[in-house]
This record gives sequence, structure tokens and C-alpha cells, in this order.
Amino acid sequence: MYRVTLEDGKTIKCTQNHKILTPYGWRILAQLSIGSEVMVNGQSLESADKIYQDKEWLKTHFDKGLRPKDIAAIAGCSTESIKKWAYRHNLSWDKSVWNKGIQYNINLSDEERERRRQHIEAVTKSRIANGSIASGENHPSWKGLPIEKRADNWLKYHRGEIIAQKGGKCQSCGALNKLHCHHIKPISDYPELAFEFSNFEILCASCHVRHHKKGVKNPLCAHPKKIIAIEYVGVEPTYDLVMQAPNHNFVADGIVVHNSGRYSGKRIVDAAKGIKDIEEVFYLRPVDWYTDRCGKTYQYTPEQRKQDLDWCLEAAKRYQVLIEQGYSEEHARGIIPFDIRQNFIISLNARSFMHLMDLRAKPNAQLECQEFCQLIWPHFREWVPAIAAWYKKNRLAKGRLAP
Repeated sequence: MYRVTLEDGKTIKCTQNHKILTPYGWRILAQLSIGSEVMVNGQSLESADKIYQDKEWLKTHFDKGLRPKDIAAIAGCSTESIKKWAYRHNLSWDKSVWNKGIQYNINLSDEERERRRQHIEAVTKSRIANGSIASGENHPSWKGLPIEKRADNWLKYHRGEIIAQKGGKCQSCGALNKLHCHHIKPISDYPELAFEFSNFEILCASCHVRHHKKGVKNPLCAHPKKIIAIEYVGVEPTYDLVMQAPNHNFVADGIVVHNSGRYSGKRIVDAAKGIKDIEEVFYLRPVDWYTDRCGKTYQYTPEQRKQDLDWCLEAAKRYQVLIEQGYSEEHARGIIPFDIRQNFIISLNARSFMHLMDLRAKPNAQLECQEFCQLIWPHFREWVPAIAAWYKKNRLAKGRLAP
């Protein structure tokens, strides 16, 4: 496990292969270094007023009868931040509801309610007809109202008619519930179109909010911070978290990270569809000159590597077909090339590690195995420095069997 510390004080502990969001896309920790930028969530600590973290300050405001929402407005933070620090300091606030438990019952029959409704409606229509009640543009305060307020009042009477005329559904997503009448051209700029049916479109509540927030930067959106320290903290229990599609990421200690679960067959399907680069899923050696275990030298050419990548892509497409036909992942991946990228967990004691090093760190071992041993060696050296020193002097890369 490694502890990553950012310039704003945030820290996170994770493994080397955990993906972290950066301004340039997802990167595993092993690809990052001091000075690299990662994306953090929420308000940066240096610009935040931390007074809300003080126990006495919070207690003083709670004693005044204020609630978390009111205190958050004073401190310039979220309501959840106030609640978090209140719980941490074992503070509480007045959670009572002023009308809790009060029941209101007029004891009117349905017939009487309907009679009263019809009476009020008839009297109102009569007074409007004889001029004793002014409505709409005839109301004395109509001309003094802002255009936005007048449009809101007008919509109360014409909303149903507009929705019916426009098809009775959201014109963006097709939803049938929680429909709003949205001015296509804003009435602040075109007041003459405030009451024109042609200037309305029907949007559901979600689409309406999304439309008005388009192009508006969220003050709590992810923003980059530099890494100032990466330190190895030893071996600790770790857990895999997997979030649902489509985003597959979450916020850990304020830092935006990717799912930490196992590699699934979905990445192979994504490669077949072109969503993922084929080399994110399959491993192929770089173009270069290589030597086999017998000492024979050969060249891995760009043309050969391109041909191998094409074969990997064809295998991914075949895998996709099998999955779509209902085959299980373990059945479908039988046709996948051997060099597919995998996550695995290895557990070793000192003796078994030295045995692994004897077999895989020697000069004629497979190249990837040698690199793997080189990556593990610093951790072994830090874990048991005396044994590591003896092993390096007597056995490292000499191909002997472990004692």
C-alpha cells in the first residue's frame, strides 16, 4: 500500500495499480509521480473557511437554534460538512418539526366540499364579469410587476393548454411526468415573447434543470491538485469497490478514483466496440530485437506487431459475439489470446519469494518475469533487509534454488 499526499492536504492510501483520474484521463498510481496532477472533488481546502470544524463555534450556533443548513450558509460550505463535524464532536441540533403530530380535520362531507368549490368559482366569475375583480392585464398591479412574475402568473392559467398543444411530453427525453413550460428565447431578453405559445417548449424537470445549468461551472466540480508525496506504508488489508455503469468511479478521501474491482469481460467487449484501445486489454512486447533462451537473436517488427494486434482484435470481436449469444465469461474467454492483461494477488513468505527470484530473476528467464521480480525486490528489501542483503550477495540472478 502507498500513501499519496496532495498539495491541499488530502491523502489516500491505495495500491500501485489503482486508477486515479488526472486532467489527461485515468492513470494507475504506478504511472504517477511527485508533481503529477490528479483530480480532487469539492472545494479546495486552502480556499475554504475551516471555522465550521471548530467544536465551540458549531456549539455556539446550534445553541442559537440554527440548523445545519443555516450554519452552512454562514460558513460557505455544504450542509453535509456541517453535519459531519457535528457528529464528530457529538453535537446535536433541534430536529423537531413545529407541526409534527398536529392533525387538521374540517369534517366536511365530499358533497359539501364540492358545493363550496362551485360556489366560490361562481362568485369569482360573477365578480370578474361585473368588474369588481380585476384579473390579468386589468389588475392594478399588473403593470408594476416584473415580466418574469407576470409570465409566472399567466402560466398558471395556460400551462395545461400549452402542454397539450406541444404533445404532452418532454420534447427532449419524452418523459410524461413533471413537465415544465420553458421559454425558448429568454423573456429577460425578449419580453414581447413572454406570452407567445410559439416561444414555449415542454421539458421535464430534469431536462429543464440541465438546460439552465448548461455551461455553468459547478463550484464543487473536480479540479486538479499536485502530488507532493508518495510513500510506501507496508502491507495492509484492501477491499474492492465496484460502482455501477456508466461511470464506474467514486470519490475516496476527496480524490476521484476508478473502480478497484477485478478486470471483467466488459473491457474485452469495449475493445471490440472501439471504446477501449486494444492495447489497454492485451499486452504485446514493443518493437525491438530480442534473444530467446538459447541465445538466438530475432527482431519483432512493426508489421508483425500490427498483425498480432489485429488478431487480438478479432479474438475480442469473437468474444463479444459469444457473450451476446449467452455464453458465460469463463467459456467465452477460452478463445482469447494468452497475453491478456490481468490483475492478480500473490502471497509469499520470505522463503517462497526467494524461490520465485531464483527461478524468474535469472538472466535467461522470460523478460516480463524478470521485470516483475525487479518491481517486487524493493519491497522485499524493505521488509527483511538483512535477508535481502544476504540474498543479493549470494543468490540474486544466479539461478540457484532457494534453501
